[in-house]
Amino acid sequence: MPVVTNETGNVLGMMPHPERAVKHCWAVRMAWAYSNR
Repeated sequence: MPVVTNETGNVLGMMPHPERAVKHCWAVRMAWAYSNR
């Protein structure tokens, strides 16, 4: 899994569907939080 910085705007801009973008953002944040706790 690649390192994800806090560039939510870029992720939202690249994803075609807002709903998918939100789910993807949550998945990334949860994975990041889990790996860095």
